[in-house]
Amino acid sequence: MRFEVTRALDAIERRIFTDPLRTGGIVDVAEIIRLVDLDGGKPISLMRLGMVIDGLAKLLGDGGAALYPVASRALLSDTALTSNERMVLRRWSDDGLVEILPQGIPPLARAGEISALTAQPVVTATPMRGYTLRPIAEGGGAMLLQAGPPAAPAGSHPALSRLWRCPEMDCPSFGRPGVSQSPPHLAQGGVPTCPRHLVRLGDAGARPPVVMLVARVDGLVRHRFGVAAGSPVIVGRNPDERGGVVLGPYLDERAAGWISRKHVRLELRADGIYATDLSTNGTIAVGGGTRNRLPQGQPHRLGDRESLELHEGVEVTRYGAVSSTAAAPRSVMTEAPTVAIRLPKL
Repeated sequence: MRFEVTRALDAIERRIFTDPLRTGGIVDVAEIIRLVDLDGGKPISLMRLGMVIDGLAKLLGDGGAALYPVASRALLSDTALTSNERMVLRRWSDDGLVEILPQGIPPLARAGEISALTAQPVVTATPMRGYTLRPIAEGGGAMLLQAGPPAAPAGSHPALSRLWRCPEMDCPSFGRPGVSQSPPHLAQGGVPTCPRHLVRLGDAGARPPVVMLVARVDGLVRHRFGVAAGSPVIVGRNPDERGGVVLGPYLDERAAGWISRKHVRLELRADGIYATDLSTNGTIAVGGGTRNRLPQGQPHRLGDRESLELHEGVEVTRYGAVSSTAAAPRSVMTEAPTVAIRLPKL
């Protein structure tokens, strides 16, 4: 049983990041692992993170959906957790997979700040402003219900256009500046601050803008890809350009005959994502209850809630957008022993 618990925690570890380019929701770890209503089990269990990951994956139709976890430093020594769970949390903290906060920054407040900067939802049972998803028990797992209005795509806050370095050189979040970086904590006056060490961050230069998109076939995400300024991406049946998104292996015969080898080009400009139809049979922009065919060869700026339909059941959307055709991916909790979560019956 201990081996199964370890495998389940390893599976969860592969689906947590403090990089919003790789996540679809934010959680306060301490709150989620204490949501007894999810499984009727023991008072606290790290396994519940996996249940919420599964709920997010089902909602988004993305078998690789990941969470951005935040937690107070006190959780690392909480004796209500098993010694193995505390060891795992400390490893996740050291590896920068969980954002650890000092006393003075409530985890839910930090989750709300990240949500406001990235437009990703906070997964929480606590009523709060902004884009939230409420986890409830369903069929032995967790389902996420929208409990706050969806956020518009992330804006251009000045803090997100720069790379940052923490004076603490071993800082897991800001010790090594890079495009994949946590959003800074905006202290009083909007000063970019390390949320882990509460020190002012140093400016390490301009951050290249990147927007994350997904290609979904029959309700499941088959590709997650970034579009950076100056680096257009071609999506199609089998584009031969470097970095092209190849859909061919996932298409049935009808879709493969309809979708062009190079179907649509996506590029990031200063005012948003633009799509240019390159296909023989056309691309449809879907959003706001309307369906509009893109003029071939003419760039079209995607609206905040628009998606691209290449063929029935084949679409390109912003990462984190809920799909009406979302399907259930494989569970991250496959290896989790039920008895490791639930209390024994007396």
